[in-house]
Amino acid sequence: MAFRAQAHLWLTVEQPREAPIMTDIIETKSDPEPSSRWQLTRDVIAFQFKLMLDSGRDFILSPVSIGAAILGVFTSRDDPGKYFYRLLSFGHNTDRWINLFNTYSVEDTTEPSADRVVQHAEELLRTEYEKGGVVRHIKDQTDNVIDQFQKRKGNDSKEL
Repeated sequence: MAFRAQAHLWLTVEQPREAPIMTDIIETKSDPEPSSRWQLTRDVIAFQFKLMLDSGRDFILSPVSIGAAILGVFTSRDDPGKYFYRLLSFGHNTDRWINLFNTYSVEDTTEPSADRVVQHAEELLRTEYEKGGVVRHIKDQTDNVIDQFQKRKGNDSKEL
């Protein structure tokens, strides 16, 4: 009976706060204001960072979950799933921390999260950009190359 109660508790997850989910973001991308290339670059890098964290977590939790289940079966007659369900709770908390698809709003909390790490890295880059130097040079040169490519591509399409 305890096993079923725990399974039910695991399936009853807290609903996320009102925040845009990926489908909302995709649907609103047809808005008149398109994102800039640098906003897109930031979002892609943030998403890749979160994917890396998510896959690393999954890679570790897969064998650990089997070990937790086996440990619980061999050490507890009354509650063989206790370690496994603790691991699921931990996994749920890491989902909130990683926030892969921006399901949870980061503005509502001061807790550490992958989004906070990305924000901190972005602030560091902006500070370095404002100082000039390498970061500004790389961004400006990248903008120039892309602008020239787009200009040339625009001329090529007119010839067709």
